Amino acid sequence: MKTPFLLSRLSKTAGRGKKFVNLSLILAALALPGAASAGNLTGRYATITLDGSLLDWQSGDVMYSASEIGAGAPLNSTFTNVFVANDSNYVYVALQLPAPSAITSNWTYNLYIDADMVSTTGFNGGWMSAGYDHLVQYGAAGTTYSVYSFTGAAQSDWSWNWMGLINYSNSDLVIEWAIPIGSLGLTTNRMRMEFNVTGGDVTTETWAYQWESGVGIYTMATPPPTTPPTIAAVEGAPNKVQITFSKPVTLATAGAVTNYSLNGGLAVLSATPNTLNPSKVTLATSPQSRGTIYTLTVKGVTDEAGSPIAPNSQMTFVSSIMIDGSFDDWQGVPLLLSNDAGDPSATDFKDVYAFNDANYIYFRLTLWEPSDLLSSQNNIFIDTDNNPATGNTFWGGSELLIQGGVGYQEKNGGFNEGLINGLDFISANSGNTNYEFRISRAATYATDGMPVFTTNIINFAFDGESNWVSVNRMPPGLGATIPYTLPPGPLAITLSGGHLTLRWPGPGTLQACDSLTSGSWTNVPTAASPYATPASENKLFFRLAQ
Repeated sequence: MKTPFLLSRLSKTAGRGKKFVNLSLILAALALPGAASAGNLTGRYATITLDGSLLDWQSGDVMYSASEIGAGAPLNSTFTNVFVANDSNYVYVALQLPAPSAITSNWTYNLYIDADMVSTTGFNGGWMSAGYDHLVQYGAAGTTYSVYSFTGAAQSDWSWNWMGLINYSNSDLVIEWAIPIGSLGLTTNRMRMEFNVTGGDVTTETWAYQWESGVGIYTMATPPPTTPPTIAAVEGAPNKVQITFSKPVTLATAGAVTNYSLNGGLAVLSATPNTLNPSKVTLATSPQSRGTIYTLTVKGVTDEAGSPIAPNSQMTFVSSIMIDGSFDDWQGVPLLLSNDAGDPSATDFKDVYAFNDANYIYFRLTLWEPSDLLSSQNNIFIDTDNNPATGNTFWGGSELLIQGGVGYQEKNGGFNEGLINGLDFISANSGNTNYEFRISRAATYATDGMPVFTTNIINFAFDGESNWVSVNRMPPGLGATIPYTLPPGPLAITLSGGHLTLRWPGPGTLQACDSLTSGSWTNVPTAASPYATPASENKLFFRLAQ
């Protein structure tokens, strides 16, 4: 059994995946004195998908590279890189092969693990520098993919106890293992790992590390610190609130009505997590007042790791329009214009409504017949500076063209002079006859970075084409537009470092007064958003005027 430089193998079978390969190892084979450890690796915490590829692996996961591997023969029995990572349940291993191989090949891949980091315990074959408490074997014509623990009375005894199976996947050039951590009996967060390929048609054994006396140490990665969820965004409409958390949250805590509250006398009636996007939750509420600022308070919501949101986390929002295709939040918004029915060969516009808040301008548009509003044959022209003599004068002085949800510049009179940045166009519809969409008031021209919206009055028109020829217009008539006035504000005030900072969207004149019952409002000289002023004990009121 110990003939020098020869390998003899005995096998026993204990059920599927339990075939045990008995190896007789030779003292002189790899015990070169003084070999330095080159494969030490501090692991990366990751859950690897076993798919026979290296897509989940990173270059920093390499424990042994080609220069550290004593490559064997035939070529498809050896490997060129050994990758190792772990999560809380498994140690993952990937072997990158230089030539196609399969689990049905008749050689055996061995991984010797020194789990207690004590050289005087575990198997050493009478020559190894470490004491290996556990063994992983894979291959042997597809009969083994198992973990064993050492049971020998002497360290040179080849005596092992079957602990269980490993998970694995393989392709022609990659072998992946998931070794249950619970089967390894780790006493520290470190272990020595020596890889070997032997048996069958192998004519030269593979070893990694190439000299066993330099076997590398793998240090287990710990789970990354858990970051509790926070409120990332809140949108409000007259009867609902949509919350976006910074990360996925559990359905149970996200769906608990008692974890949410609103000021202003609003009641939370239900909480519905989004099963397709577990970071979103929709609250049904008692009626809100459109344009009113509310504060949402959240407690008790946890992420999937059980980390709770900070108690009484808060975010303010303005009750506005939510683009979701339901349209109930448009109740009470006045009709701007109705069009008579036109030519059914193109999109035929019927009714239009508009609304705005501090961030967006919202439109609701109904059609006489179902049609795709986002077709490239439909155009939305907007005069953003309230001057019909600038921009595309054929369409009422349009500076902004929207086609297919994309914004294009027209401020110099052309049809398409470049893109619009930050338009943040979102749309939804019901039955292709009832559309709602929004555009950002903070949009800028890509050509120069200047703001698109420069006044609080816009004028807009819709154009439906057939074969790229204008057929239906809203409003009818060349150059006709629909005016819409954006109320100034709202004002937002923050206090930081002894200074008040006032911010407001769009145009508007900032005015101040020291009393709401007497005195007069005066313009604040050269005030532009954001406007900063030192805080003091003197009472002062601010407002925006058109």
